[in-house]
Amino acid sequence: MKRSTLAAVLTPLVVIVSLLIPSQPASAQEGRGYLRQPDGHFTAIDVPGAVGTMPMGINNRGDIAGSYDDSSGRSHAFTLRNGHYTTIDHPNATGDKTPYGLSGTLFSGINDRGEIVGSYVGHAGRIHGFRYSHGAFTPIDVPGAQEVWPFGINNRGQVTVQTVRPDGSQPQYLLDAGHYTPIAFPGAAYTIAHRINDHGTIVGDYVDTPDATTQHAFIRTRGTYTRFDVPGAAYTGINATTNRGDLVGYYVPENSETGHAFIITAGKFTTFDAPGAAGTTAFDINDKGQTVGTGFTASKSFSRAVISSNASGDRHTPWLP
Repeated sequence: MKRSTLAAVLTPLVVIVSLLIPSQPASAQEGRGYLRQPDGHFTAIDVPGAVGTMPMGINNRGDIAGSYDDSSGRSHAFTLRNGHYTTIDHPNATGDKTPYGLSGTLFSGINDRGEIVGSYVGHAGRIHGFRYSHGAFTPIDVPGAQEVWPFGINNRGQVTVQTVRPDGSQPQYLLDAGHYTPIAFPGAAYTIAHRINDHGTIVGDYVDTPDATTQHAFIRTRGTYTRFDVPGAAYTGINATTNRGDLVGYYVPENSETGHAFIITAGKFTTFDAPGAAGTTAFDINDKGQTVGTGFTASKSFSRAVISSNASGDRHTPWLP
């Protein structure tokens, strides 16, 4: 992995794509969406007419939220409920692009009440956060931030918020009842907070120094941070945790530029790849063990998100924390 990749890795939502497809911007165009069942079977998540689909969140009812790209490269948010796709765009998404080419509306997380958090690209490429519920958008903006990425929301309404400031710093926060609490792994140069479960456990990743060539994951429980690494990996990231402590995320082995997804349930570590994908990540998991994620292609675009309905050939190993 190139050292220059890590700066892009630590930009919110560019995190996963930069690891799996080095030196390419984050875009659903590179992703083939999937729903993975606990038995290892995959089902395609493919918004009709989209050139790429990125499912980001799943709740305990099986509702899925994410984003997709149209043929012009603009992103649109979507929900998938009972087999029905609904496209949702923020009214203030202007079509302007960020310096790394992102435009439109993106959903990041969903709770059991159907509350969704996400972001949109507004005037001059500035990124704003929001909460979406019952057809209404409520802004989530952090003073002084040029990018605001609400990423995860639990059933208590607590939200993990990723930000980027003009000086390049990337403060992370827990938003709870209007109050922002900083999230930072002790001694880390950069921290990225992904999701929070109903017990208040937060997961994410961090690097020790700005020019680090390795990335670690963390679990934050009652204010205490625990480091987490996949053995033999140069990069590890945890994207979500369930209420019973199951974990999903991604890792990149040492001397490799290919990312793989993993899931830890009942102490068992399983690594898997979406069939035919050049790189795979798992974005979210619900308490039923259903996982959503993306298998990334080597190309920047493709026509359909087609995933095999056959078992994945998972590799199971005992997990020793």
